[in-house]
Amino acid sequence: MPLKCTICKDPRSPEIIGTYIRIGSVRAAAEQFKVGYRSLHRHISECVPRIYLEEEGRLFHEKLRKVSEKIIMRLKKSKKD
Repeated sequence: MPLKCTICKDPRSPEIIGTYIRIGSVRAAAEQFKVGYRSLHRHISECVPRIYLEEEGRLFHEKLRKVSEKIIMRLKKSKKD
């Protein structure tokens, strides 16, 4: 069974990543939040890209749903006319 990412489970995860982005140092961000340097590095290299892709996919599907709804509404309207 794979281990769970400690940074993903940490409720401060967005703050930790925000700090890393702001200061540009994995080691400094890890020290500031008292988390493991390797854990944070692994989170940034493995979890963040996956989270980004999942969110990007979710946004794409939401946009696709909205466009589909508009098309269906237009088709229904054209059938009435």
